[in-house]
Amino acid sequence: MKLSRVWSLLTVEKSQLQYGGNDGYLDRPEHSYHYDSEVPNHKQLSVGDLVVIRSKKKLIGLSRIQSIQRTENSKKHRQRCPECTSTNIKTRKKLSGWKCHKCGLEFSKSIEEDVLVTSYEASYGTAFLAMPSEIPIDLIKSSILRPSDQLSIAELDLGKIEAVLLAANDDASYLIQNFVSSLSMADSDAVIATEEEIQPYIQSATDSRQAVLRAIKLRRGQRKFRDGLIRAYGSKCMISGCGLLSVLEAAHIDCYRGDEHNHIVNGLLLRADLHTLFDLGLLAIDPDSLIVRVHADAKAGTDYEKFDGCMLALKGKHSPSVEALSRRWKLFLESQT
Repeated sequence: MKLSRVWSLLTVEKSQLQYGGNDGYLDRPEHSYHYDSEVPNHKQLSVGDLVVIRSKKKLIGLSRIQSIQRTENSKKHRQRCPECTSTNIKTRKKLSGWKCHKCGLEFSKSIEEDVLVTSYEASYGTAFLAMPSEIPIDLIKSSILRPSDQLSIAELDLGKIEAVLLAANDDASYLIQNFVSSLSMADSDAVIATEEEIQPYIQSATDSRQAVLRAIKLRRGQRKFRDGLIRAYGSKCMISGCGLLSVLEAAHIDCYRGDEHNHIVNGLLLRADLHTLFDLGLLAIDPDSLIVRVHADAKAGTDYEKFDGCMLALKGKHSPSVEALSRRWKLFLESQT
């Protein structure tokens, strides 16, 4: 299971190409993004990734990749400097011909060639959201994790631009929420240490205990939110029925984005391990029947299969938000196709 990421996709019209060494790409910014195997990070884009589409001067839109079409042995036309063979050539402004911005040579005829590449088209389906162009491009650039002028596909830190995107388009909230909710731990996170990597144990009882307690407190959730869930639903896990308060945690249905999300209709009281399954999208609740379903990956060879098909335990007049459960449920169903 690959961890989805956030990317800046730079789309450039042919008339705006910085260099004339290639013909550019057939981008339709509202529909898809074209690139090839010579573009850095071309292997990193994946279905489900969140993408910010921009030109050199303005923000164009926000979307998620719905599909990627790959075509082998596509022809790519290139033009090179006859002296140093660089593709960093520009047309001369006053005279006909070219100037190489690597070696400085001015020339009238370039070396032309067709090379074979693998071409890609990342399509957005109906997920594309137009964004106002007044959002500063410098803000997008400042959120790039590993800045480079050469990268047309660059990974972003969503946290640095999220507030601006949410404020710019009301529909961005749903798109970002679904993206964040779909994130799960990558298989590569489960690394088995070799004997050489295992570090010697150094005892520090006080510091270690304080760190453990801080981690547990953070995981349980804010006390007011957790206490509200206990009052609303009782002091038992709503799935397993476990009544040991020490291991019960306040789970957000819609991901936490501020105090307004600490509402009992956006929460479930769950045993710690079931909270983890819920956050990873390996467990969900049918919003219509409130029946718990466990993902096939979590059922295989585990005790969690026994929770598949059980009813979410409620108490009194309170019940979780159907809308929030529906958003989680949709992602859960999509993960099994």
